[in-house]
Amino acid sequence: MTTRAWFLVFLFAATATTASAREVSLINLIATPTAFHAKPVVILGFLHSEREGDAVYLHRDDWEQGIAKNGLWIDVDSIPVERLKELNNRYVLVEGTFDMVNQGHLGSWSGSIHRITRIEALRPLPSQQAPGRVN
Repeated sequence: MTTRAWFLVFLFAATATTASAREVSLINLIATPTAFHAKPVVILGFLHSEREGDAVYLHRDDWEQGIAKNGLWIDVDSIPVERLKELNNRYVLVEGTFDMVNQGHLGSWSGSIHRITRIEALRPLPSQQAPGRVN
């Protein structure tokens, strides 16, 4: 086998074992948790952070109405406090590992996201911005 062929075999083997996060809706995670358990995922949702209640919900209304099963608890230990305050009560993108067994404080949520590697605010659509506000 040539050097180039060995290089391609090595390259394929190295990339085949690299886990890449899959963008998944919260609805899909909640409805089919076994399909995503212990896998890296990217989700979008409404973040609310409070003591023993850090979670991402389908919608702001789910948090406001206390519908915890429409959300996932998130492990915020790796997120700096100031960053968490900045993102609190906003729609966010979260990348981490889904866990269907750990359902947060008192088992209130439909699963959890831990080992968070990325969290960022989603920009609102121009029609949703307050007049004169620039995000």
